[in-house]
Amino acid sequence: MATTYSSFLSALAGTTVSGVTRQFTLSQSPPTTLDTADLPASFVIPGGSENAAPVAFSGQMGRTFRGTLVIIIQPDGQDTAPANYAVAVSLMDALHTGLQSSMTMYDMTPTWAIREGHRGDYWAVWAEVTLQE
Repeated sequence: MATTYSSFLSALAGTTVSGVTRQFTLSQSPPTTLDTADLPASFVIPGGSENAAPVAFSGQMGRTFRGTLVIIIQPDGQDTAPANYAVAVSLMDALHTGLQSSMTMYDMTPTWAIREGHRGDYWAVWAEVTLQE
């Protein structure tokens, strides 16, 4: 199935991740504020799109789409580091499962790298996702 950058980002924003309380849609991303009652919350950040030289024998441009799915766990200073890491590891597993489901429907090859750490003033987990022809 051919896709557009917008549909890729919408699918990324709609990725179901077990343990996430609130998903912000593409049109709501990134949120201007986060209420702790909504955490963990996910949203997408666009990462860009590229066209490369035509793929051999196909005559089609080699497209690459990038985006980041961020899951905010909670503000810094809440709970202890071990508790936050435990939640992060659980969300990393759930994020991998969710991406396997949402990103494999394309005729392009998905890859991702899942990270854990701080994003601004929050504990977070995020996946840097690439969809490539």
